[in-house]
Amino acid sequence: MAANTENVEIRCLQPEDIEQLAKLQLRVFARPRELDEVIAHLRWKYYANPAGEAIGVVAEADHKLAGVVSSIPLAINSNGNPEIFHLGASTAVDESFRGGFVLSQLFKEFYAEHRRRGTRAIFGFPNRAAYTIGERRFAYQQLLRIYDFHIPLRYSTLARRFSLPGKTPVLLRACNKIAQSMLRSLDLVRPFSFLQQGRLAITEVREVSADYSNFWFDAAPSLENAVFRDQQYVVWRFFQEPYAHYRFFEARRAEELIGYFVLAPGSVVRVIDFCTKTPSLYAEDLFWCLLAVASNLPGAQTLRFIISDSRIEELICSVGAQCPNFSFFSWVRFDQDPDLNRFTRPDKWYISANEYGLG
Repeated sequence: MAANTENVEIRCLQPEDIEQLAKLQLRVFARPRELDEVIAHLRWKYYANPAGEAIGVVAEADHKLAGVVSSIPLAINSNGNPEIFHLGASTAVDESFRGGFVLSQLFKEFYAEHRRRGTRAIFGFPNRAAYTIGERRFAYQQLLRIYDFHIPLRYSTLARRFSLPGKTPVLLRACNKIAQSMLRSLDLVRPFSFLQQGRLAITEVREVSADYSNFWFDAAPSLENAVFRDQQYVVWRFFQEPYAHYRFFEARRAEELIGYFVLAPGSVVRVIDFCTKTPSLYAEDLFWCLLAVASNLPGAQTLRFIISDSRIEELICSVGAQCPNFSFFSWVRFDQDPDLNRFTRPDKWYISANEYGLG
């Protein structure tokens, strides 16, 4: 039975709403998470973001939150400079308040608040209900599809790269066991020379040095329309997220930082981020390093890789990846400056799972 919507108040999200917002998300999404975990995650995501605080609009009824539409700011690489846009972060309405009115009013006030604050555009992956409202009333536009690749972590996959053609399965298993003993016996994944080219040294790190900002400014020209990955962002996103269990690997050639990748272990190893300087030179080497490391994580069977970069997609497809799902990446513009047209070119986006919550 639908709840009475006459007593619903639509207002802006406040920091003191976080506990109620966490309870709403647990009710709507039915995820097996503890309340304290969700509260900590929302505080980190909404109010510790180096790009600024979240913008949200909530529906309140009987001193409880019945719905929310929110976004977080992200710095997007625009010709080497950070330009702040917003990413859709959460759309949720309590089951008893569904039916169109509450969600429609939330979106109406949400976009009005963005206009008042001078937001230029919002990006994201809206669910079906949100996209329908956004397309009909707020000129949502689809920009591109983001594919969800699943790569089986098999001996034969690595063998094709590591000069093992024609070898017997017994020998392949022996080579794999040697690699496992090399990697798993070490607390850090120390330099190894599996690669025929590049000679990248892969190391697992628990903090990042100041040269990450310099690395990003070197990488930025090749990563148009990407989230600005300077040291401050990397620390916030991969080392400060509460209850996250990421493993961060950096790649260096001599002492020079070439790139990094971030993995979430499990039977399905999720690639949370993948970034390399001068992709035309180093992306392939870093990709095979990632496969080697992922293959030797405990219990790993499949690698899940969500990315929009065509250079990496070609590598992924070359190792027998399956692509069971895709998401539409969309945006709504508030500022009609023609300069924003450069963001409508699908071939100019670099998107990985990390900044868009797809991982």
